[in-house]
Amino acid sequence: MKPFWVSEVLERHGEKTLFVNPLPEKICTFDCVFCPIHERTAHKTEDSFHFEGTESLLLEIKNVLMNNTVEKVFIMPDGEGLANGDLESIIKLVKSFGCKVKIITNGYILNHPAYKPLMLSCDEVIGELMTVTEEAFQRLQRPIAGYTLKSYIDNMTAFRQDFKGEFNLSITLLKNHSDGKAALDFFKEAVKRIKPDHVYVETPDEGKLQQAFGVDDATIDKFRSELNHK
Repeated sequence: MKPFWVSEVLERHGEKTLFVNPLPEKICTFDCVFCPIHERTAHKTEDSFHFEGTESLLLEIKNVLMNNTVEKVFIMPDGEGLANGDLESIIKLVKSFGCKVKIITNGYILNHPAYKPLMLSCDEVIGELMTVTEEAFQRLQRPIAGYTLKSYIDNMTAFRQDFKGEFNLSITLLKNHSDGKAALDFFKEAVKRIKPDHVYVETPDEGKLQQAFGVDDATIDKFRSELNHK
């Protein structure tokens, strides 16, 4: 992975968007076996830290925003972006230019009192859900000790109740783990509880991960249709 990367300004869904990774390495609360970032989590933690290099990242973001038309900044970390203790400075900088802030997180610590106020200040938050049994959650997502699938959903549900922006849920289907009728029923119940504005459905689609976990397009379409049915 490339640390502290900033993209070119790209047109996404009719908005000029800048993508930012605020992490120097892969830091996360999970160490998922199907993670598209092809390396193990360097530090599995729910704590946040000051990373040397964040100051340069802030200057780079500021330079782009000063010299380009940008409507949205998508904080798209290679890991859990909340690990960067200076994320608030990044969000405040983006807001000072009148840009919307979108962030993706696995969602487990969204309702943590140390992070919730900052996440509530964002315009769009994307949480994630991948497994449907406690056994698969522990074995495939390899979370911090003490984390449970029930708490995962409870945390996102509690955050969603207070969040006034757009909350979307990204669901990853895993072959032989979360692609059958029982999985669909589980996800339906989770969606009913969390009440996201939209559900994205995807599956690993590259190389060995696709071979091991990839689900066919027909299944993806079925889940996408049923999970977004109001």
